[in-house]
Amino acid sequence: TGHGIYRVDVRGADNYTYHPSTIIAGGHKRDMDVPLITATLYLRPGRLKYLRTLYVATRDDLFEKGFFTLYFPFMTKLRPLIAPLNGKTLFDIMQCSPVKLPDEQTVNQLLNETMRIEGNLPLAEALDPEWRTRLLGEEASQPNLTLKDAIYRAPVSLLAQYSTPRMFSEPLATRIRQRHHTTMKEQLYNIIRILEKGGTLFVMPEGQVTPDGRFSKMRAAVTRLILQSRVETRLLPINISYDFMDTARPNVTIILGPEVLGLKHQPKNELAETIRSHVISLSCVTMSGLVSRWLVAAAAKGQAQINLSQMRSEIWNEVTRLRPLEIALDRQLENWAEFEKRFDRFVSYARLKNIFGKVFKAGVVSKETVRLDLVALGREECQSHNDNPVRYSHNELTELLAIWDALPEAEKAQKQAANSVTSFEEGAKRVRERRTAG
Repeated sequence: TGHGIYRVDVRGADNYTYHPSTIIAGGHKRDMDVPLITATLYLRPGRLKYLRTLYVATRDDLFEKGFFTLYFPFMTKLRPLIAPLNGKTLFDIMQCSPVKLPDEQTVNQLLNETMRIEGNLPLAEALDPEWRTRLLGEEASQPNLTLKDAIYRAPVSLLAQYSTPRMFSEPLATRIRQRHHTTMKEQLYNIIRILEKGGTLFVMPEGQVTPDGRFSKMRAAVTRLILQSRVETRLLPINISYDFMDTARPNVTIILGPEVLGLKHQPKNELAETIRSHVISLSCVTMSGLVSRWLVAAAAKGQAQINLSQMRSEIWNEVTRLRPLEIALDRQLENWAEFEKRFDRFVSYARLKNIFGKVFKAGVVSKETVRLDLVALGREECQSHNDNPVRYSHNELTELLAIWDALPEAEKAQKQAANSVTSFEEGAKRVRERRTAG
């Protein structure tokens, strides 16, 4: 399940009552989230019996042929073998319920889905001329090309791009749009029926793995299934934090919040913010997040070199500042001895991954002084935690501090002036009020 890959720390496990018609809503950080959380909730004494009532809302391209082409892009030479495969049998066993994301369908999914329903159409008949050229280049002019040729021969990087039915020619494009609309209505109905029958639904409200560490835009379908269901549902908010910038086995903290009742009686816009604030507030302060915020701040000040002793001391002071608050802290931050060992492992990781840049030569400055790669630390673009780990962890912690209204005063004032954390402050207020009442 991943418990052998990570050191897993579970908090609030008793908050889950296994009540019928519960929606488990979690933040989405990695592909391992679902197996880790499922194991946490159900592989416990006396809890396995509830697993048969669990359903997982899953993006529907997992059920489509060609999914493994994108999931294993390094296996391009084996595409003829893996392209015809799909995970439908496995995901059916896992009681996964497909959900179509109309604005996030890959070219690969659209091509495979269309070929499954419409048949292996001639490419000249099916695709817009511009898309034919984009996918197959000079080969696009060859006669007798079909959808299968595009699926098997187009660059994987292009197949992984998002697109819409507009990539197809009319009247096929209109048929596909109408079919998608009907499919989404049917999928929502099927998911609502799960709740109405007393089942438990595990959803990732963002609908995708967060690319930059922040909680992505929440899907409207989550609020719709709550409001349209004919039964009272309850929400179990859950979040998972990966302290991954470590040379040892990464620490993972899974936090379950108190179940939230009365969802159906909230206005739609407030309901979305309730779910969002509850999930975000359950993130955990990690060493990865603390050092990343410190490094980004140092780079923003133009500090070309830093002293590790000073960095260690200032981050420990930040831990001390946060400790009295209700924000969860990684257990490796509980005392100075553990903190220091964890900090040293981050330094080893940073040097291994060249986050700091070149270490100064002994004799020029102290061995505790290192150069920073200001250009790399200043890059805000982030496509995944592997792409830009410092910015990813910085964003994750900054969002958590904002929801708890715990940003340092200068930064908080700046963000308030930009009107960028108003909804977070309102959400944090509700979180505090509920916990105080509890």
